Amino acid sequence: MLCERLTSQRTNHIEVRFRTEAENGVLLVQGEGPDVRDDYLLMAVVSGNVELSYNLGRQGSRRLFVLSSSTFVSDGRWHVALLHRSRHYRHR
Repeated sequence: MLCERLTSQRTNHIEVRFRTEAENGVLLVQGEGPDVRDDYLLMAVVSGNVELSYNLGRQGSRRLFVLSSSTFVSDGRWHVALLHRSRHYRHR
């Protein structure tokens, strides 16, 4: 369940199956606070394409991570959006 508060995770896998004709809308949102300064994950349709925006608590509100797909999804057909995150450690 995405609503539960979880301890830090090293990997995440999320799959969202959807269909829409709307060019803008929220598919999935998970957050800790009222704005983007806190941890959050947002998957949305923006101008007909899937967009992922997230903050894992380190980059602050001025440097958001945003990824956009190049596939148009606002066509009324079924689509699957997959998110897989693997945490990699940097050795110094």
